[in-house]
Amino acid sequence: MTKRTDGNNTGLSSSLEDYLERIQHLQNIHSYASCSEIGVLMNVNRTSVTSALRSLSELGLVNYKPYGKVTLTEKGMRIAEDVATRHDALRDFLSQFLLLPVDAADCIACGMEHALTLEVAMRLNDFMSYIEPRMPKDWEKCLGRCLDAGRDAAYQKRGKETPAKNRDRRTKEAAGRVAHCKPVTRRAREAASASVPVGNCAVRGVKV
Repeated sequence: MTKRTDGNNTGLSSSLEDYLERIQHLQNIHSYASCSEIGVLMNVNRTSVTSALRSLSELGLVNYKPYGKVTLTEKGMRIAEDVATRHDALRDFLSQFLLLPVDAADCIACGMEHALTLEVAMRLNDFMSYIEPRMPKDWEKCLGRCLDAGRDAAYQKRGKETPAKNRDRRTKEAAGRVAHCKPVTRRAREAASASVPVGNCAVRGVKV
């Protein structure tokens, strides 16, 4: 298994961190985890689970024997709690402050948590603890205005027309085109109805 430590302090690959997180989840439910349960949560086959558990066992992070119950060691539990702290901080920020759906926030947090250090997660928690009681009741509207303003600032920085100005310009251009359109008179409508289409032409008074 390729070892990729990302931005965390555990020294583990993101995959092995996920295994520890899932084992902790199962252990909290009924004091242990089984290979089949881990496989279901990780969406992998038994061979992959066995390989990961052997690696974790060699690192002293899980108690594992083939066909036996799986539990976290004290060291493994500390790392699993570290991962859970990072995950929860990201999920809460995405769902409560950026107002993403909880399921989407949870899924995104699973991918981001491995690049986040515990120190950053703790700072994020402290930030949310301070801001949350001070958030306005109409936070959704406030967030929308902030995002619109930020988007416009980004466009201006790149020297491009902002979406709002683009909409205004198109609306004015459309209004101008309508103002210059000549109304169709009754005589014009009668003339058009008397024309007979021949190929791509409309020839008045020609019998086909």
